[in-house]
Amino acid sequence: MTSEVVIAMRELDELSDVGWRPASEALGLSTEWRPAEDGSLWVRIEGELSGALLMHAAAVAHEADLWPRWVPFCGGAETLRAISPFERLTYVQFDLTPMMKRGAVLHWSLSDVLMERRSLLLLGASIDETSVDETSPIERPAQASGIKLAHFKAIKVLISPLSATSCHIKWVTNLDLHAGSLPSALVSMVTKKLAGAILSMLAKEAHRLSSLEVEAEASGAASASAVDSPHLRRLHERPAGGFYAMLGALLDQQLEMYGEEAETEPAS
Repeated sequence: MTSEVVIAMRELDELSDVGWRPASEALGLSTEWRPAEDGSLWVRIEGELSGALLMHAAAVAHEADLWPRWVPFCGGAETLRAISPFERLTYVQFDLTPMMKRGAVLHWSLSDVLMERRSLLLLGASIDETSVDETSPIERPAQASGIKLAHFKAIKVLISPLSATSCHIKWVTNLDLHAGSLPSALVSMVTKKLAGAILSMLAKEAHRLSSLEVEAEASGAASASAVDSPHLRRLHERPAGGFYAMLGALLDQQLEMYGEEAETEPAS
């Protein structure tokens, strides 16, 4: 493991339970938040995703340009640069209110910690657009012109596969909206309607993809990629050495080594 991954794992393990306030609970996922002294907001989400293929959930999470279809308040998103199959830069914009729109340029990396923790670790954080490559700076999309950037100080997501259709998630984010003293209504919006809903919405979209694929197979479609779904089309293209091919191999290896655990029914 790299030093960044080791540090992130330790921080997840050592995160204090003091001061967290409940925000929401749905589909077996609990969301908590707490204010930080610097004016930023900590959000923690934990629970189990089940009922849809993990590869379908991965497709929903991975295809940045399709985030506005399911991410609450997402006004736009796109991949700015693919550094490797498991590392990239994205832009995302949240239209929280007509008067408050916030964008973010985020660096993402996915690390294999299956041997050490039987998990995958997704790390994300805001970056300075000129810090990646001075000779080829990152350019935000045209729609982002004039949009103030939020600062995601840290995004840490520990994904522990339990079966081909379930995993345990622990997600911790530290976010600064650069909005001064956050009014309670905005805190509620960010913690309940955005953070509290994001994994639930991801699960629902993944379930929809799984249902579409089953319907396509039942109807005798030549392949599931024939379904009118950009997520499924991209998933089934699976170029060798690409994100989906490499992730699929990792998940297959995990389940072959450790077997599958029985799914638990999500709380309603």
